[in-house]
Amino acid sequence: MMKLNRIIIMGSPGTGKSTLAYKIAQQMKLPLYHMDALFWEGTQNVSDDVLLERLDTLLQKEQWIIDGNYKDTLEMRVAKADLVIWMKSPRWKCVLRVMYRYLKGKRLKGPGANPDILEPSFIQHIWRFPEKSFPEMNRIYETYKNQCRWMIIE
Repeated sequence: MMKLNRIIIMGSPGTGKSTLAYKIAQQMKLPLYHMDALFWEGTQNVSDDVLLERLDTLLQKEQWIIDGNYKDTLEMRVAKADLVIWMKSPRWKCVLRVMYRYLKGKRLKGPGANPDILEPSFIQHIWRFPEKSFPEMNRIYETYKNQCRWMIIE
């Protein structure tokens, strides 16, 4: 049986990636890393070079769960993964979940320093996520579907 020591969780904002990642990390005793925490320093984005250096160091570890998208680095993460969990939810459900967590104060800021800001541009990003990101995610799936396990949750 294949060991599941390196797990990627990807999907639109509001699908529950961070919640699922936390639960899996607790259950399997794996270290959890959020892409937002690698990408943000304070309230500023790090440079591409810094992000790639941080990610490269992380990917060399024997065990990890990484949650988040950052599609420019997705393929390099999937190439090292034992399991990829792709969370897909209807857009309206993702938007409602983000609004709910914002209004309830469930998470006033995302992992790292990335603030969960309820702005029209963020809602628009969630709504357009399937058109903008799924084509690349599908390409990566087709490329790596036989290299690691995939779980698609719809």
